[in-house]
Amino acid sequence: MTNTDINPTSLIYLTGIKHSGKSNVGSYCAEHLNLDYKVSFFDLDTLILNRIPYESLRDLYIREGKGAFMRIEYEAHEEFLATRDSDHLTIMATGGGVCDNHTLIHRMRENGVIIYLYLKEQTLLERIQHKGLPPFIDREEPEESFHALYLQRDCLYRKLCDHVVPLADFESIEFNGVNLAAFIKEHF
Repeated sequence: MTNTDINPTSLIYLTGIKHSGKSNVGSYCAEHLNLDYKVSFFDLDTLILNRIPYESLRDLYIREGKGAFMRIEYEAHEEFLATRDSDHLTIMATGGGVCDNHTLIHRMRENGVIIYLYLKEQTLLERIQHKGLPPFIDREEPEESFHALYLQRDCLYRKLCDHVVPLADFESIEFNGVNLAAFIKEHF
Protein backbone atom coordinates (compact mmCIF):
# COMPACT_ATOMS: atom_id res chain seq x y z
CA MET A 1 0.00 0.00 0.00
CA THR A 2 1.43 3.37 -0.93
CA ASN A 3 1.00 6.52 1.12
CA THR A 4 -1.68 7.70 -1.30
CA ASP A 5 -3.77 4.69 -0.23
CA ILE A 6 -3.99 5.74 3.43
CA ASN A 7 -7.53 5.48 4.72
CA PRO A 8 -8.37 9.05 5.71
CA THR A 9 -11.10 7.95 8.15
CA SER A 10 -9.04 5.44 10.13
CA LEU A 11 -8.98 5.51 13.90
CA ILE A 12 -5.64 4.29 15.23
CA TYR A 13 -5.15 3.55 18.91
CA LEU A 14 -1.64 3.64 20.35
CA THR A 15 -1.18 1.28 23.26
CA GLY A 16 1.82 0.29 25.31
CA ILE A 17 3.29 0.08 28.76
CA LYS A 18 3.59 3.25 30.83
CA HIS A 19 6.20 5.68 29.43
CA SER A 20 6.51 3.86 26.11
CA GLY A 21 5.95 7.11 24.21
CA LYS A 22 2.29 6.84 23.25
CA SER A 23 1.56 10.52 23.88
CA ASN A 24 4.81 12.14 22.77
CA VAL A 25 5.63 9.88 19.84
CA GLY A 26 1.97 9.75 18.82
CA SER A 27 1.65 13.53 18.84
CA TYR A 28 4.80 13.97 16.77
CA CYS A 29 3.66 11.24 14.37
CA ALA A 30 0.35 13.04 13.86
CA GLU A 31 2.15 16.33 13.20
CA HIS A 32 4.40 14.59 10.68
CA LEU A 33 1.45 12.92 8.93
CA ASN A 34 -0.38 16.25 8.88
CA LEU A 35 2.06 17.36 6.20
CA ASP A 36 0.25 15.04 3.75
CA TYR A 37 -3.11 14.25 5.38
CA LYS A 38 -5.68 15.74 7.69
CA VAL A 39 -4.88 14.13 11.05
CA SER A 40 -6.18 14.64 14.58
CA PHE A 41 -4.39 13.49 17.71
CA PHE A 42 -6.09 12.82 21.04
CA ASP A 43 -4.72 11.58 24.34
CA LEU A 44 -7.24 9.52 26.32
CA ASP A 45 -5.52 10.49 29.59
CA THR A 46 -6.17 14.17 28.81
CA LEU A 47 -9.82 13.42 28.05
CA ILE A 48 -10.07 11.67 31.43
CA LEU A 49 -8.44 14.61 33.22
CA ASN A 50 -11.08 16.90 31.73
CA ARG A 51 -13.79 14.80 33.45
CA ILE A 52 -12.40 14.52 37.00
CA PRO A 53 -12.06 16.86 39.98
CA TYR A 54 -8.48 15.77 40.68
CA GLU A 55 -5.16 17.28 39.67
CA SER A 56 -3.85 14.03 38.18
CA LEU A 57 -4.79 10.54 37.08
CA ARG A 58 -2.62 9.27 39.92
CA ASP A 59 -4.91 11.08 42.39
CA LEU A 60 -7.99 9.53 40.77
CA TYR A 61 -6.46 6.06 40.92
CA ILE A 62 -5.36 6.43 44.57
CA ARG A 63 -8.59 8.03 45.82
CA GLU A 64 -11.19 6.07 43.88
CA GLY A 65 -9.41 2.88 42.85
CA LYS A 66 -8.82 0.96 39.68
CA GLY A 67 -12.50 0.17 39.04
CA ALA A 68 -13.55 3.81 39.09
CA PHE A 69 -10.57 4.75 36.94
CA MET A 70 -11.52 2.18 34.29
CA ARG A 71 -15.18 3.30 34.32
CA ILE A 72 -14.19 6.94 33.77
CA GLU A 73 -11.68 5.88 31.11
CA TYR A 74 -14.46 4.05 29.26
CA GLU A 75 -16.86 7.02 29.59
CA ALA A 76 -14.24 9.45 28.27
CA HIS A 77 -13.69 7.18 25.27
CA GLU A 78 -17.43 6.91 24.61
CA GLU A 79 -17.78 10.69 24.67
CA PHE A 80 -14.84 10.92 22.25
CA LEU A 81 -16.50 8.46 19.85
CA ALA A 82 -19.79 10.38 19.99
CA THR A 83 -18.12 13.66 19.07
CA ARG A 84 -15.28 12.45 16.81
CA ASP A 85 -14.95 14.08 13.41
CA SER A 86 -14.61 10.90 11.39
CA ASP A 87 -13.82 12.52 8.06
CA HIS A 88 -10.07 12.27 8.67
CA LEU A 89 -7.38 10.10 10.23
CA THR A 90 -7.44 10.09 14.02
CA ILE A 91 -4.68 8.85 16.30
CA MET A 92 -5.41 8.31 19.99
CA ALA A 93 -2.85 7.58 22.69
CA THR A 94 -4.26 5.40 25.46
CA GLY A 95 -3.11 4.91 29.03
CA GLY A 96 -0.56 2.26 29.95
CA GLY A 97 -3.13 0.12 31.75
CA VAL A 98 -5.83 0.16 29.08
CA CYS A 99 -5.13 -3.55 28.47
CA ASP A 100 -6.85 -4.29 31.81
CA ASN A 101 -10.06 -2.49 30.73
CA HIS A 102 -11.68 -5.28 28.71
CA THR A 103 -14.87 -3.33 27.98
CA LEU A 104 -12.87 -0.45 26.54
CA ILE A 105 -10.61 -2.77 24.52
CA HIS A 106 -13.72 -4.32 22.98
CA ARG A 107 -14.96 -0.86 21.89
CA MET A 108 -11.54 0.07 20.54
CA ARG A 109 -11.46 -3.09 18.44
CA GLU A 110 -14.94 -2.30 17.07
CA ASN A 111 -13.92 1.21 16.05
CA GLY A 112 -10.29 1.16 15.03
CA VAL A 113 -6.90 -0.46 14.73
CA ILE A 114 -4.71 -1.08 17.77
CA ILE A 115 -0.95 -0.55 17.61
CA TYR A 116 1.30 -1.70 20.46
CA LEU A 117 4.34 0.57 20.84
CA TYR A 118 6.99 -1.79 22.14
CA LEU A 119 10.03 -0.81 24.19
CA LYS A 120 12.45 -2.97 26.14
CA GLU A 121 11.70 -3.58 29.81
CA GLN A 122 14.86 -1.92 31.14
CA THR A 123 14.22 1.26 29.18
CA LEU A 124 10.68 1.53 30.54
CA LEU A 125 11.80 0.80 34.10
CA GLU A 126 14.40 3.57 33.92
CA ARG A 127 11.80 6.03 32.62
CA ILE A 128 9.31 5.07 35.32
CA GLN A 129 11.91 5.36 38.09
CA HIS A 130 13.02 8.73 36.74
CA LYS A 131 9.47 10.14 36.61
CA GLY A 132 8.21 8.64 39.89
CA LEU A 133 6.75 5.26 40.71
CA PRO A 134 3.03 4.90 39.98
CA PRO A 135 0.76 3.55 42.75
CA PHE A 136 0.61 0.07 41.22
CA ILE A 137 4.38 -0.51 41.55
CA ASP A 138 5.65 -1.85 44.89
CA ARG A 139 7.93 0.79 46.39
CA GLU A 140 9.85 -1.81 48.42
CA GLU A 141 10.77 -3.92 45.39
CA PRO A 142 10.16 -1.77 42.29
CA GLU A 143 12.29 -3.84 39.90
CA GLU A 144 10.55 -7.11 40.76
CA SER A 145 7.14 -5.49 40.78
CA PHE A 146 7.68 -3.83 37.41
CA HIS A 147 9.13 -7.04 35.93
CA ALA A 148 5.93 -8.95 36.77
CA LEU A 149 3.78 -6.11 35.41
CA TYR A 150 5.88 -5.86 32.25
CA LEU A 151 5.60 -9.57 31.49
CA GLN A 152 1.85 -9.51 32.02
CA ARG A 153 1.16 -6.37 30.00
CA ASP A 154 3.56 -7.20 27.17
CA CYS A 155 1.71 -10.48 26.72
CA LEU A 156 -1.71 -8.77 26.85
CA TYR A 157 -0.76 -6.03 24.40
CA ARG A 158 0.66 -8.54 21.94
CA LYS A 159 -2.59 -10.52 22.06
CA LEU A 160 -4.97 -7.59 21.67
CA CYS A 161 -3.12 -5.47 19.12
CA ASP A 162 -3.34 -5.54 15.36
CA HIS A 163 0.30 -4.45 14.94
CA VAL A 164 3.45 -4.25 17.07
CA VAL A 165 5.73 -1.30 16.32
CA PRO A 166 9.11 -1.46 18.08
CA LEU A 167 10.46 1.92 19.07
CA ALA A 168 14.18 2.70 19.23
CA ASP A 169 15.25 2.83 22.88
CA PHE A 170 17.56 5.79 22.89
CA GLU A 171 16.38 7.78 19.91
CA SER A 172 14.46 11.03 19.97
CA ILE A 173 10.71 11.47 20.02
CA GLU A 174 11.03 12.89 16.52
CA PHE A 175 12.94 9.84 15.24
CA ASN A 176 10.39 7.41 16.67
CA GLY A 177 7.49 9.63 15.52
CA VAL A 178 8.74 9.67 11.93
CA ASN A 179 9.17 5.88 12.00
CA LEU A 180 5.65 5.41 13.37
CA ALA A 181 4.32 7.72 10.64
CA ALA A 182 6.12 5.65 8.00
CA PHE A 183 4.57 2.48 9.44
CA ILE A 184 1.09 4.03 9.34
CA LYS A 185 1.57 5.20 5.74
CA GLU A 186 2.70 1.73 4.73
CA HIS A 187 -0.08 -0.21 6.50
CA PHE A 188 -3.12 2.05 6.36
